[in-house]
Amino acid sequence: MRAFVTRYVTTVNKAIENGDVSTLRPMYTSGCLDCVQLAASIRSTYSGGGKFSGGLYTQNHVEVFSKSGGTYMVRVRSLSTAWKQYNSAGTVINQGPAERVTYTYGVQEISGNWQLTAGGKSQ
Repeated sequence: MRAFVTRYVTTVNKAIENGDVSTLRPMYTSGCLDCVQLAASIRSTYSGGGKFSGGLYTQNHVEVFSKSGGTYMVRVRSLSTAWKQYNSAGTVINQGPAERVTYTYGVQEISGNWQLTAGGKSQ
């Protein structure tokens, strides 16, 4: 399960770089609102002719810290690189600094596959 969460972060990074969220989508349920919003932002940016530069999750540390029923609570601490979001004309429309971030997710095995079922950025 820890390997699954690590693979999810790697898949997010690839989607940020190339706009392809098709391999990302099976990794979460609609209950993971942060996952849904991230994939939607990537999809809409690239389908509109824009792109992202940076914003990748590096130095990832995945920690399983509790289990309730069939749900594991997982914390991911990362360094998010500085990023820019460009529109189709190449103009920067949004940007952010490099920062340390922490995400907390609920992870379940559903029909034989691990999926993120809830969670998002922790304060």
